[in-house]
Amino acid sequence: MKKLKITILPILLFPCCLLAQIPNADFELWLPADLFDPDEYPQYWVAPPHLGAEFYPIEKVYNPNMGQYALKVKNTMPSPSSVGGAPGDIMTTFMPSSQHFRLSMDVKYDTIVPPGRARIEIKGAGFLYTYWVDEQITEEMETIQLDVELPTAYDALTLRIVALGVYNPDYGTPPFDGGYDGYAEIVVDNIIYENVVSAEEAMVGEVENLFPNPTSGLVHIQLPEGVEAEQMKLYNISGALLCQKRNALPAALDLSGLPAGIYQLLVMGSDGKRYWGRVVKK
Repeated sequence: MKKLKITILPILLFPCCLLAQIPNADFELWLPADLFDPDEYPQYWVAPPHLGAEFYPIEKVYNPNMGQYALKVKNTMPSPSSVGGAPGDIMTTFMPSSQHFRLSMDVKYDTIVPPGRARIEIKGAGFLYTYWVDEQITEEMETIQLDVELPTAYDALTLRIVALGVYNPDYGTPPFDGGYDGYAEIVVDNIIYENVVSAEEAMVGEVENLFPNPTSGLVHIQLPEGVEAEQMKLYNISGALLCQKRNALPAALDLSGLPAGIYQLLVMGSDGKRYWGRVVKK
């Protein structure tokens, strides 16, 4: 297992799995790109424009060890002066429910032509918080972990997987006309989000109850006794903020104008804690 820490956390720590924070984290859900193209996008992920099936950087691959499918990312169309071509990437947004969290995932390199490489990035508000990068071929899927401590809370972050060639004067390729040296292919699967919180001060919890759930309209939020809802935010399953309310008493949200689906709710309590819940709109 490979592990990357970018901050030192308190001594007393324990992992706390809350909600499945990464949309389509096992890549089992795929959709056709459009009516005229047989290629597919993994649902809830943003893929690059199509350049043709032969050079398209996103591929669905079979992974018998971790469900049916995994994701392969590779360089895009090769240029006349290089092996690899421009970077290929795919990304999704997710909601961290703690300032301290961990992402683990299974990865494997299928092909590496130096100095090509692949990297996995976590970004927010224009800043790159952490990334994992490797240049070695791995024959089997291996688990990596990225531990992140944010300087402040964010509504949404971006997880980006990219395979790229790089301009390297030692390889003699000019940095124009799409000239990149190297090539990389990386397979990713089974992305798991975990909160990492202090054992002395757990600042994240789950709402006591959401009712009715499923709902066709109004949903009521029940917090621990004595705790009032100071702010409520509603997100869709891909992490986009849909609406928010402040000092809403009683604690309730109207979902009647939203399409059917799964939604996630964040409540800022009067006790200073953040409470999460999931509601189904029918």
